[in-house]
Amino acid sequence: MSETGTHPALPDDRLTRVRQVLLVIVFAVSIVSVFNWDQVWVVLLELASMAFIFLLGRAAEGWRNMVAFILITWVLAFIAEDLGVHTGVIFGAYQYSNQFGLMLDQVPMLILVAYFTAGYASLTIARLISGITDVPRGWRLVVLAAAGSIVMVGWDLAMDPSTSVIGGEWIWTKGGNYFGIPLQNYWGWFILNFLIYAVYLLYSAYVSTPRPTSEVRQRRFWYEPLIYWVAYALNIILLPILGKTEGLSFSPLNVVKPPTDVGVVQLLWILSLIAVFSMLGPVLFAVMRLGEKPPLPFTGDLTRQNGSVFIREPAVWVIIFGIPVYIAAVYALGLTGGYAPLPG
Repeated sequence: MSETGTHPALPDDRLTRVRQVLLVIVFAVSIVSVFNWDQVWVVLLELASMAFIFLLGRAAEGWRNMVAFILITWVLAFIAEDLGVHTGVIFGAYQYSNQFGLMLDQVPMLILVAYFTAGYASLTIARLISGITDVPRGWRLVVLAAAGSIVMVGWDLAMDPSTSVIGGEWIWTKGGNYFGIPLQNYWGWFILNFLIYAVYLLYSAYVSTPRPTSEVRQRRFWYEPLIYWVAYALNIILLPILGKTEGLSFSPLNVVKPPTDVGVVQLLWILSLIAVFSMLGPVLFAVMRLGEKPPLPFTGDLTRQNGSVFIREPAVWVIIFGIPVYIAAVYALGLTGGYAPLPG
């Protein structure tokens, strides 16, 4: 027996205005931080992003589901990060520096905020590109979770080298083949985000279906997450063009010296080009889909599925078998790292 989702509620105009103001703040701070790498801009950007994404998701899926997404993301991300820092089994051998401030064990709280903000934006962009309008089940759920993870990895491809190898916010203690980063990081990043999305989408299908406001029927609403993603992309793309690059060097905290055949400014230009394709590419596809005026996300069937068929979900079995296989492969290939103290 299924439970029918509620009809779209009227939007709260005050919250809509607050959300749009927050989007302007995110865009402005993202550009300002190109000129000034001070940590205060990073903190402000993440906090404004968190508020914006939460209000965006509230309008699309309701308060309850957004709280659930935050809790699922933070719990799974913390477990993976803490296990990763201490064993190297998830992403490779790395450690966070003290630039992020408040930490839980060895995991900065700001990192958990970034998982939520970038994670929900990535999933939303994947929804727009895929054209999924309902609560997906079966292999469509698996495909949506994988698509969201690919968008998320696209961000990390452009962001991680400048933040870690140059900025020193986290350190890859054994280096790696991708500008000093192990390729394992990106497989681990994909799998972790797939797990977060799959668990949340299963929650949405079997526990609490989305309760969207009528804003989801307005095409302009769906341009907001795309503008948000463009702001994050421009922060990377514009850095070698407008940023202060004179005297910039690789972080002295690097345990393994980065590749000497690529200078810091050259690396920033390479990452800028990568961001054009890996971040603006998905945005372009989503804009093209919106331009075709297809049915919009959360305007389809939002009924809750009977729990008796939960065990038949392919995503459940992908999780049950996929995660152990990945961890076993990491150990078999000797890709673990373990905790390593920073120099000095």
